[in-house]
Amino acid sequence: RYHIARRQNFLFALVLMDVFRLRSSDQQQSIILRMLRHHNRLVVEGSAALAALFACESPGRTYITDAIPLLDELIALLKRAPLGSMLHTQALACLQRVSTRRAAQKRMISLDVIHWIVEVLFSDVAALSDFSLEFGAALWMNLAMFDDGQRKCEQVQSIKVLAALICHDNPTVRTHAMGTLWSLMIRPKARTQAASISLNDALTKLLDEYGTKDRLLVKQIDCVIEQMAAPAQEGQEEFDEGEDDDEGFLEEEQLAQVFIKGAPDVDPDKVLRQFGATPAIAAKQNDVVTNVLQALHRQLQYAGLRRRTASTRGISAPYSRGMNTYRPLTGVSPMHRGSPVRWSPMHPGSPNRGPMPWSPSVPEFPSGSD
Repeated sequence: RYHIARRQNFLFALVLMDVFRLRSSDQQQSIILRMLRHHNRLVVEGSAALAALFACESPGRTYITDAIPLLDELIALLKRAPLGSMLHTQALACLQRVSTRRAAQKRMISLDVIHWIVEVLFSDVAALSDFSLEFGAALWMNLAMFDDGQRKCEQVQSIKVLAALICHDNPTVRTHAMGTLWSLMIRPKARTQAASISLNDALTKLLDEYGTKDRLLVKQIDCVIEQMAAPAQEGQEEFDEGEDDDEGFLEEEQLAQVFIKGAPDVDPDKVLRQFGATPAIAAKQNDVVTNVLQALHRQLQYAGLRRRTASTRGISAPYSRGMNTYRPLTGVSPMHRGSPVRWSPMHPGSPNRGPMPWSPSVPEFPSGSD
């Protein structure tokens, strides 16, 4: 735990000090963006892995989301990287993690990420690893929650692809596919598309197959069927940006291990030695980071005191709801702690959507090295 806390503190310090110049007036000249555009493949892969690591923590997700050119570059990398490659893995993980932020959602939707998911990523499901399937399905579910994403889904063969995914052997993929279906089934055009492929029959067949073996799936299917029977409408109410995810999962991050395993066989000490600081410079760097972290600690203590004071007065402080009452389901794969997934009828804890009668199981991290 101490080791993880040090990593978190270092990541927070990088964000606070804007080491990569993402808050500069010319974001196109930010360090990480230039690294992502480097001619050396290893530099690009390492930079994408760094971005995915930043997305593990809430301040890092804000840091990435506020930099539109960086988001654009990550989306472009995702689209052109070969499926299953290291670059594909890191870019997909990063974008899925920041897809809990509405600004990032809108940017990805405007750049046709939904079209890429349906027409490219899920064009050959059998060839994909569990990682790509789970993170891709979770990203799709987040992007399909509101009107702009739902309209994009109607422009491609979404219902046909989702009908195949809800029958997939992977329960995590089924869950996120059901969540996307639930979002789309409120729209008249999506219902027409569903009727054209006899989606009701497919759901009934699925109930017959898994009805006695998978209680979670049965409740998910019931949710989708109820949504199809509800009055149709265009779009859904957007969530409050102030109620963003604040969960960190650096402790359970495993993509870094995947990246390290795929790196060339070199001596890390020899590579890092050329970047070593002199003792005097190292001492100054340590002082700067210590001062920044102490200031952050004082701010957090002050914020905690304000929340406690507000709660004693019977007032709901701005962030006093905490993670006990509103907690996005997160995980190293989209179903456990590590990849932020916004609320959905397929997950517990959805605000203002009524109680969820089930709790999904938490599978292990996919064993594939994708």
